[in-house]
Amino acid sequence: MKLGNRLAWIVLLLPTASVWSQPPKSESSPPFELTPEEEKSVDRALQRWEQWNSQVKTFHCRFKRWTYDGVFGSPGQPKYIDHGTIEYAAPHQMMIRVESTEKDGKETPIDNQRADHWIFDGKSIFEYISFKKQVIEHKLPPDIQINRLVDGPLSFGFATSIFHKLFSNKPPSPFPFGAKAEELKQRYFIRIITPHDAKDQIWLEAYPRGSIVDCSMKQLIFSARDMSPFALRIIDPNGKDYTVYQFFDIMVNGPPSSTDEDPFRPAVPPVGN
Repeated sequence: MKLGNRLAWIVLLLPTASVWSQPPKSESSPPFELTPEEEKSVDRALQRWEQWNSQVKTFHCRFKRWTYDGVFGSPGQPKYIDHGTIEYAAPHQMMIRVESTEKDGKETPIDNQRADHWIFDGKSIFEYISFKKQVIEHKLPPDIQINRLVDGPLSFGFATSIFHKLFSNKPPSPFPFGAKAEELKQRYFIRIITPHDAKDQIWLEAYPRGSIVDCSMKQLIFSARDMSPFALRIIDPNGKDYTVYQFFDIMVNGPPSSTDEDPFRPAVPPVGN
């Protein structure tokens, strides 16, 4: 890892194997009942999604994120509106970065206290703490590395568990990844909730099956044409706080993004950044 100026950032290495030893809770009761035909529709949607994921070798997108505080914030008004970037390269590289926020209707650089920057390399999760000038490496246990972490960039079954186990709070990213269709059904109660007027979309709703590490409910919107992602809503366990992501400028299996830096290489910025 390149450190540049020795006074710039501190790099920390934190072992995390111990937080993976807790057994899961027993499965909770289903929040809804599906008819056999509804079950088949869910299966078809998940299988299409799994197929889409399996074809993705590289992935780039921009996203817009609305954060709502239903307890202390104004009802219906986002506390924050942020912008960021996601980069993915098969089989096990991922970068998620929140780069800017909106103030008075204008996009401005995000404050260091709220900056999000995460890198995954299949063996570790690198967490950037901008206001402390730190990069923390969270080593993953061998049975969690590579294959289970990023089988596909846009599944929703696994990385949420990673973030809850590591940090005991809501995940910093919209993409829990690395699960197949059957694995998703084992971890979530899933149903289709597509509104009648959403002709070109498929909406899925997923409730966790009582896992100690993933208590949030998720609603996902896909293109009905090819199951590419359009939006994601994550509702916190209190049922009041939630976060909405919208994805745009999506590029699949295209050339690398126009940057001189490797987005998957944890490198600390120079002093002043």
